[in-house]
Amino acid sequence: MATHDYVIDNSTGANVRSDLNSVLQAILSNNSSSSAPSTTAAYMWWADTNTGILKIRNSANNAWVELLQLDGTLTLEDGSASTPGLAFRDDLNTGIFSSDADHFNIATGGTERVKFGTTGVAFNDGGADYDFRIESDTNVNCFTLDAGKSSIGINKDPTTGYGLDILGVSGYEDIFRITAVGTNIGPRINLTPTGTGINRINATANNLQLQQGGNAALTINTSQNVGIGVTSPAAKVHIVGSELRHENSSIPFIRLKSTNAPGSNNFDIGRILFDSAGVTTGILDFKRQGATDDSYFTIFGKQSATDIQERIRVTSKGCLYVHAGQQTNLTNMNKDDHSMPKFFENTTGQDNNLVAGVLHFKSIVRGTSGTNDTLFTFEGGSNCGFFCEITAYFSSAITDFQGRQRMWWRATRSGNNNFSVTQAHNYDKVGTATNVYFNPIWTSSGSGANQVLGVNVQSTGMGAYVRFVLIARIIAHDSIRSMTINR
Repeated sequence: MATHDYVIDNSTGANVRSDLNSVLQAILSNNSSSSAPSTTAAYMWWADTNTGILKIRNSANNAWVELLQLDGTLTLEDGSASTPGLAFRDDLNTGIFSSDADHFNIATGGTERVKFGTTGVAFNDGGADYDFRIESDTNVNCFTLDAGKSSIGINKDPTTGYGLDILGVSGYEDIFRITAVGTNIGPRINLTPTGTGINRINATANNLQLQQGGNAALTINTSQNVGIGVTSPAAKVHIVGSELRHENSSIPFIRLKSTNAPGSNNFDIGRILFDSAGVTTGILDFKRQGATDDSYFTIFGKQSATDIQERIRVTSKGCLYVHAGQQTNLTNMNKDDHSMPKFFENTTGQDNNLVAGVLHFKSIVRGTSGTNDTLFTFEGGSNCGFFCEITAYFSSAITDFQGRQRMWWRATRSGNNNFSVTQAHNYDKVGTATNVYFNPIWTSSGSGANQVLGVNVQSTGMGAYVRFVLIARIIAHDSIRSMTINR
């Protein structure tokens, strides 16, 4: 190792020879020494044995520039994004540098693009509008990050600005797949805003589940049953909750659609079941006959310890049937096709003299003292008629009579003549007085087929109210139009 001031001393021949050898030795060993040469010149070499670095003097001859390690290792200056430690001769702001200890950075155009560290790699760490793209063999936008929109596109350019925009590829149906590793482990996606409970999409071997706040909100099982608020749905749609609401700014509706054509009478098209603890207690049912557009609506109910029974039927011709007792033959309810209400009563007990299926009304109305109350009106044409029983129950406010007054009438008509009303039975009074406390008056309006017969009652001389019980049995119904029970 040697260094020299590169000045030959003026001395004896031997000394000059020794000084020349020292100069040559210094040149031969790149001025190798532990301290810098005392005399320097631009671009001279110096092997710094103290640091183990080969250096060269800069062009201004005022500093040393480190080139490489004396053991052959090549090192660089740290540099910066604008002046990389290793750059290109014609593009000095593009290259590599080290921003700090244990970091490797890449810059283009004087801006950092990638930063590698001991715990990870960061792209666009400076937050510039700088996109990231991965190209496949056929798609330049196999994966693209649009930094300006904070949007990622898969198989497409994310120009729409969605957070994640995925385009499926022809021939590959699965555009997105998450597979869990291990048994009994379900893949899941967490969708949890800051400050809320756990919201996730969770998949197991048996269910696909949407969880809200850590609880199952929606579940689809292997039978393709959908459950809302229930983890084991037992039907195509199974909802557990206090209310099901369908709301719309126009007219909301629910459609029950059967894709099968009716093959026989009483063909079910749509049905709603009412269930209590797993037992059907009521049914709303819409049935269709074999003929096209011939259908009817039914309501079923269940009394205690009895089978479920049909209680109400509305036919396609607008006929209403109501059944209040035990019914074993549904066809009895389809009495005729006249458009009027039809009420059926039990054939056992107090009214056991009635034939099953006889049209039957029973109504309780309240009359006010001194006021005319129309109990009911009856409209018919041609041959028709009915039997009527009226019973008045008097309150205890009447001092001289407490109890019941009852009477019967029969009203018939022939052709378009007026109704003929006859009293079939005298008053049946149960009480302490002999006076008549109410006097039903038959009124008639209209004429011909549109004639209306009404029963008008005025309760007089009473301190409180009268309750009337009306029973009307149809005895002929060739041209009955309607019967209306008032109050």
